[in-house]
Amino acid sequence: MTNKEEKSTFAEVFKQWEQSIHEEPELRKDQVVEGKIVSVDNDYVYVAIEGLKQEGRIPRGDFDEAPERGNYVSAIVKRKESQDSGCILSKKEADQRKGWEIVKEAFKNGYQVTGRLVNEIKGKGYIVNVEGVELFLPASQLSYKFKEGETFKNKELEFKIIELNDRTRSGVVSRKKLLDEVNEEKWDALLLKLKVGDKVKAIVSKIASFGVFVK
Repeated sequence: MTNKEEKSTFAEVFKQWEQSIHEEPELRKDQVVEGKIVSVDNDYVYVAIEGLKQEGRIPRGDFDEAPERGNYVSAIVKRKESQDSGCILSKKEADQRKGWEIVKEAFKNGYQVTGRLVNEIKGKGYIVNVEGVELFLPASQLSYKFKEGETFKNKELEFKIIELNDRTRSGVVSRKKLLDEVNEEKWDALLLKLKVGDKVKAIVSKIASFGVFVK
């Protein structure tokens, strides 16, 4: 190769490299991006995507709380549109993806979780939102009596996750199991303090043919 050819090849490589550093990264479907909220209307929240000269829009319904300009959000690319109109993003799916990892960790380690009752399935139970993931709460596992006039909607309670399916991203929660474990821990602690002959105060909670329940 002559010196002239070497210089020509080097110039071409240098030009390609120079072009590449000025090119914007290609957005991919299902890619997670960060964005800063720049404007809001009745239908969409518009964000400036970090590292790109593009805007994306997120459906207003993806936000549980009123979005504010200047706040940063994570979202998933759903559909890329023209250079001018940017792309459609989903904050809801990004929250669910992140939430699913938190839910899996809680189930694996036996941690309790905080959930919000969002819907009732008559005669069967409730749908509970845990970290953006909707899980099922059987009516038999609620162990909570609503006060007169109190609505279940958006009621926050503590639960234990008792079933989880990674393939369908579904699961079952129980408040009863959590309370049973708490009561068992309290009972074990109480047994360590008590000895035969001790006098204790108790409230009769139920009377049965075989005995009396106290607490």
